Amino acid sequence: MTESNRLAALESFRILGTPPEEMFDEVAKLAAQICSCAEGFLTFVDAEIAWCKSSSSMPKAIPRSASFSEIVVSNRDIVIIEDTLKDGRFKTKVFASGTKPFRFFAGAPLITLEGDCLGALAVMDYSPRKFSELETENLRLLSKTTMSLLEMRTKFLLRETMGEAMNRGGNAFLHGLLENLADGVVACDEKGELILFNRASRELHGLHEAPVDSTKWGEYYRLFQPDGTTPLQSEEIPLFRAFRSETVKDQEMFVRRRDGSGVRLLASGNRLQNIDGTLGGAVIVMRDVTKRFEDEKELRAAKEAVEKLNLDLEDKIQVRTHELRNSERRYRSILEQSPFPVQIFTVDGLARQVNRAWENLWEVPEGYGSANWVGRYNILNDPELTHLGVLDTIKIAFAGNAVSVGPVQYKPSEIGTYGKIRWIQMIINPVRGADGSVLEILVVSMDVTDSRVAEEKIRSNERLLQAIIDNSSAVIYVKDLEGRNVLTNRAYETIFNLPPGGAIGRFDFEIFPAEISGKLREMTYA
Repeated sequence: MTESNRLAALESFRILGTPPEEMFDEVAKLAAQICSCAEGFLTFVDAEIAWCKSSSSMPKAIPRSASFSEIVVSNRDIVIIEDTLKDGRFKTKVFASGTKPFRFFAGAPLITLEGDCLGALAVMDYSPRKFSELETENLRLLSKTTMSLLEMRTKFLLRETMGEAMNRGGNAFLHGLLENLADGVVACDEKGELILFNRASRELHGLHEAPVDSTKWGEYYRLFQPDGTTPLQSEEIPLFRAFRSETVKDQEMFVRRRDGSGVRLLASGNRLQNIDGTLGGAVIVMRDVTKRFEDEKELRAAKEAVEKLNLDLEDKIQVRTHELRNSERRYRSILEQSPFPVQIFTVDGLARQVNRAWENLWEVPEGYGSANWVGRYNILNDPELTHLGVLDTIKIAFAGNAVSVGPVQYKPSEIGTYGKIRWIQMIINPVRGADGSVLEILVVSMDVTDSRVAEEKIRSNERLLQAIIDNSSAVIYVKDLEGRNVLTNRAYETIFNLPPGGAIGRFDFEIFPAEISGKLREMTYA
């Protein structure tokens, strides 16, 4: 990962210079409480400065070279300094000197899905001390939770910006936005003919769009199953599936470019529907996951090595059993203080504990969860989850594998007369004992109702804009800076007697006689 890529990733989150936000302040406080430290803070490291997003006492910005978090960004891993005065790297750090210096530091990196380190979630104390394995793991988990919150915040801001800009800029904005998206976007009209193939799609495939019959898409664009050798049949191609009204979610496929290189993609999409309910075509969004696939292979290899190492550590784990039992009481206390709604279930699905944040989420009185849910409610027997089609996924977690569920629109009928219908996303993790057996199931809920409402507004605007373009009687066409047609509507194709998409990717002189193309050029650039 280069420094320029890291800074670009940091800029994309639009977090630098923003005012305090409660959810990040709560994370910093929770980190300090969990680790029994005097100070918890959240810092993002720019090219020249370290900017403190959340802290009760830290200055908002200090030189990058003077920041503790710079060391975490350089290491890209958890950094633990039991005594800063004994570590030469801290001689130039402003908080390691003075009348009341910080003597202990522990920081976990904030790493994006693409592997860029943005900064650190860290804790500090005024006295040297040891840092347990449990504290280390808790700090690591909190840093991952912080990145999830940051990504959700960024998606929400992007959706708000898109909605406002689309209302202002219309089709020109939509076309410019699609051309500059990092993900590939491909769409076809109601006849199954390609009408959109943005820049990222062209780069992923190493090809421009072409008026190819849908039965030839797989052969022309060289689409294969994830194994990279089995060709995709027409009915298996994501865009073809979406056109047939199937919902496509993270379908993996392999594209072999003409130059021999290959790229692994995840595709998701749906059919497009006009305002009057008729078929408007289909759209697919493709994401390059080649690097992630390779990273996962390395991660699996590393996990196997760790599991082998764990076999050699079983004796030590047995010695620490008593310590872990004491830690469990502290673990329960942490859950109660957590700002995130948390439920704990037995391996049979029976509710064992809920925290106050969960009661706040559903607007129930304090203590309601313990009195009415614990020992009574069974998540594996919830008819609402069955109706939503997510119960089978939840059962995977109860079988011992972490899962993410949703977002789903949950009706709180099992909660009683309290609460409102909300869009909920759940992260479900099994909690294992020293022998690897599942002891209980931890469910962390996130309210994404506001995000879903914003997303629906954007979709509505997109459908309206698309319908306006397709049904306009005015001749509409858009050219790139070189003069190629990148968008035409039906009126344009009709007046010039062109087949659907017949002008896309072509110059006027390739379509019309010189006299007509010259006049069109004069009109376009007048």
